[in-house]
Amino acid sequence: MAIQVGMFPLTGSMGNVTFYQHANGKFLARQKGGVSRKRFFTAKEFEGSRCAGREFGRASRVSGIIRRALWSSLRDVDKLGHSKLTALLQRVIQTDKLHRKGERLFAAGDTQLYRGIELGKDSVAGMLGGLPDMESFGEGRYLAFGFGKLSGIPIFPKGLEADCYGLRVHGIVMVGECKMPKYSKAKELPLMPLDKGPEDFGSQVLDFGDAVPSDSVILGALSLRFFRKVNGVPYQLSEQGGVCLLGRG
Repeated sequence: MAIQVGMFPLTGSMGNVTFYQHANGKFLARQKGGVSRKRFFTAKEFEGSRCAGREFGRASRVSGIIRRALWSSLRDVDKLGHSKLTALLQRVIQTDKLHRKGERLFAAGDTQLYRGIELGKDSVAGMLGGLPDMESFGEGRYLAFGFGKLSGIPIFPKGLEADCYGLRVHGIVMVGECKMPKYSKAKELPLMPLDKGPEDFGSQVLDFGDAVPSDSVILGALSLRFFRKVNGVPYQLSEQGGVCLLGRG
């Protein structure tokens, strides 16, 4: 651990203490010793830590991909931040039974751990009375969302100054260890009066434009927003609604 020693320009070593200047201009002191970088990356006793670090890195990359793909919906109602989502995805990676520790992958983990996870502050599933069915077909080119089973009037927050709601379906395709999604698509559905159920949306299909690689992970998500019409023009109410991960297609 480094300790600030003020602005006095002291550098060098004295006994087992090293004095140095940080990039921010401050002068710090730290005790010599600890684990060297070379030893950490080569010594057998640190293999467990290296494995955990590799899997944490994978979880962080997947979290970044998901959040970037959903940012147009997350920016107003974000609740589950990058670090918490990374921790969740790390648990998904740890359920991979096909690869050894350190080589486990998100694609081989338990999809049920993240199905229905809310990325916004409100419960999309709770308000709509459930989540739509989702399936991919056409060698992964198409991702379909089925709203037919969600019958009944949605339960929306009391005192909501809205007269209609909107849904957006998202599709994210990830391949291997990539840092960006292979495909990312979203579709705005027509606005619906608050007294109409989501089953009227029927089946909605996203087209990625081409077949996706067989080792892809196809994620679906659903965004819910509330609007109020003024002179016939809908305006989105701030910080209302949420985003829900539907799982893997």
